[in-house]
Amino acid sequence: RMFILISLTMAGIVLLPFFRFKLITQEVTEETVNNIEIIAHRGASEFAPENTFASFEKAISMNVDFLELDVHLTRDDSIVVIHDETINRTTTGKGNIQEHSYVALTTLSAGSWFNSEFSEEKVPLLSEVIRRYKNKATILIELKNNGNSIYTGLVDKLAQIIKEHDATASVIVQSFYPEYLVELIQKYPEIKCCQLIVGQHPVLPLFSDNSLHIGNFSPVKGIFAINIYYLFLTSSVVKHYHQQNIKVYTYTINSRADALRAVSTKVDGIITNNPAVFAQ
Repeated sequence: RMFILISLTMAGIVLLPFFRFKLITQEVTEETVNNIEIIAHRGASEFAPENTFASFEKAISMNVDFLELDVHLTRDDSIVVIHDETINRTTTGKGNIQEHSYVALTTLSAGSWFNSEFSEEKVPLLSEVIRRYKNKATILIELKNNGNSIYTGLVDKLAQIIKEHDATASVIVQSFYPEYLVELIQKYPEIKCCQLIVGQHPVLPLFSDNSLHIGNFSPVKGIFAINIYYLFLTSSVVKHYHQQNIKVYTYTINSRADALRAVSTKVDGIITNNPAVFAQ
């Protein structure tokens, strides 16, 4: 009996964020809805292969405010738009991105895994994405790692691309890895930064970003925004960061009910695979 009691208690603690979010009252006003920034997760990835021009074009056609995307470095130090550190899942190739040059990646399909009609889609260069969309939407760029460690030199290369395209006002850079953000803020304070976390547990002194930590979360000094997994979102969490002049985004919401719950917290932006949810 004691084992069952302990097990149920632990399960309750683990599931507390889920139940807490689901109990949020769906109270919204026209003003709060209108103030929400809709962020297309890897583009409109519900409708087209993630992180491709097809996905970004679909998102733009749906009048999103942000395009969210992920970047890695290739063997020849090109910054490319792809989520995983390997090309296995979303292209017709195999191996780690750092094992391939950008030219080699252009020979692969980045869309046929999703549907044959997208077989001509390629892995985009970040510079081309910025050039195409900097005047159409804010571009939220997530800096990834190579599977083992952060990329050396990625911050400087990214900043160079942003400056070359005169896109500082059109870009926000986010990451689960604080090292990137600290370097960006120190070297390039004009570039807005967003810190990605899973969240702070509501009861236990635990929080998670790229791994689980003991203690209470404290954001990197100088960040513009924080991006929290939606189950850890509450009105008090949003208020806490707003009092520090930090915007709050949340990921990844694809249902109308959860979108209304998130809007009720007065969050600033919602990341979604399906922007059509917000047209309802």
